[in-house]
Amino acid sequence: MLPGVRFAVDGYVNFCRLATPLEAVAASLTEMFAPDLMETRIAAFEKHYPWIDPPGSPTSRSASGRGGRTASRR
Repeated sequence: MLPGVRFAVDGYVNFCRLATPLEAVAASLTEMFAPDLMETRIAAFEKHYPWIDPPGSPTSRSASGRGGRTASRR
């Protein structure tokens, strides 16, 4: 696993572990119920961090807009 991926996953897991159950569930449901918001976030990320090569974030691009299908794979 790439160090950046491990860092991101660890941060998310720690957030869910330390936050209230409501906050943890709400954080995991953003992609499922707000795919348009995810597209906006990705576009903003690419605009403000142009030095990051878009193919370097395939998970964000491929997961966005699937409307919760990523959750069913777990």
